[in-house]
Amino acid sequence: ARWDLCGGRRVIGVSTVTVKFNLGGIHMLKEKIEYPNELLEIKKLVEIYVLPLFSGAYISNYVESNNREKIVSSGTGYKSFYVKLKKKDLYRIEITRAQPFNPEDKELMHQIILKFEKISNLKIESVYKEILYFNALERAISINLSDGSNQVLSHFINMLSKWSERTYEGGRISFGFIIDFNQDITDPGSCKQKLEFDKILSEDFSAVLTDGVHSWIEFDKNGVVISHEVQKFPLNQDILCPLRFGCLADSTTEKRVGIVLLSNGEILLIKNKELKFAKRRGSWRSFHHNAILKQITGKSSYTKEDINKAIYLTALDVSFARSGGSICYTRKTSEKDLNKSRVIDTKDMLEKEETIKAKTIKKLVNGEKFHNLSRKLRQELMSIDGATIIDHEGNIIAAGSIIKIPSGSTGGGRLAATKALSKYGIAIKISEDGMIQGFLHTNSVKEAKEIFLIA
Repeated sequence: ARWDLCGGRRVIGVSTVTVKFNLGGIHMLKEKIEYPNELLEIKKLVEIYVLPLFSGAYISNYVESNNREKIVSSGTGYKSFYVKLKKKDLYRIEITRAQPFNPEDKELMHQIILKFEKISNLKIESVYKEILYFNALERAISINLSDGSNQVLSHFINMLSKWSERTYEGGRISFGFIIDFNQDITDPGSCKQKLEFDKILSEDFSAVLTDGVHSWIEFDKNGVVISHEVQKFPLNQDILCPLRFGCLADSTTEKRVGIVLLSNGEILLIKNKELKFAKRRGSWRSFHHNAILKQITGKSSYTKEDINKAIYLTALDVSFARSGGSICYTRKTSEKDLNKSRVIDTKDMLEKEETIKAKTIKKLVNGEKFHNLSRKLRQELMSIDGATIIDHEGNIIAAGSIIKIPSGSTGGGRLAATKALSKYGIAIKISEDGMIQGFLHTNSVKEAKEIFLIA
């Protein structure tokens, strides 16, 4: 056993001497920690399946446990989770991230680990277990969204996963569906053939019936078709979902779950007017919007709730548009320093009107604050190459601005620019692959600190 010097907790592991080297004339021993197989097993499962699901999460510790502790338990303030594969295991891992977890995350984690334990006990080759683990993750997500009625939702996801690898007349397909778990139109005494989703999706013609943006098909809790629905106006500008799918999302409730397959192969799961999960870059990701909004607000009194929300929603829109972007919401106390620093090229400032770009954007904005603009215009402004900067009241200082970055910066121009702007307020970078990262300088830290991540 050894002691974790950072956390002050006893961590189990066998230390073996591997290298002897000399440092300043003093002989030092480099140790390799070898952990028990059961701990290595849960570590591997968490790294492959769980960490991608909870964006920004990482394994922060390995600690002792006992059979009285649950397989999943939360740390103080849901800042971390402690996880083990089996209740009798004497070791568990700690999972942490910048933004806090919540009770829904804990329940989902519990469902996942319960299913993983059953698969772990199977006497089959590991290559087959890998398939079962991924399917178990999807089943756990389905249970989480459908309050236990997971069979139909799981089958929908499987069918759309197959369609994500197909084309129709040379083009990739977009689908949109809603499953209403309050509806059951099946008549047990009827001999009439039911039109079920799997029969419909097995046919090529289904590829052109719905796109998830302007139209979708509604099914009952058994997967039997009910009707075809089309986009309704006006759009809900505050919906916690990429605006492109806002109409479908606005039709969801606690018992009506939306499923969208995008032409790039991503799958979105929407419930109660919120994007809950998305399968992106081959992994499932969860979305907890309120946790991110709290991170954007931080402990600062200068931020305004409507501006914070507008920034977050726009970042979400840019992320799913795959256009990339960067934005900074400045502190009132830092705005003079920002002007003196010349981090922003003065030609990009709207008030200067020195370029066609600045004149055009100023005309389109027409004196409105950032959070009062339509979401579509905000998305398009942020998609301009360069950074968008707004002051503490929401006034747009610049859009598409080239940022002066310190020499020796690493990680790419957009990331370096975002970190440079975080000295003056909350700065958010959206990669072209959809990843969203939030940065902030604190009084105790002289460099940008990542305060949230959405993969």
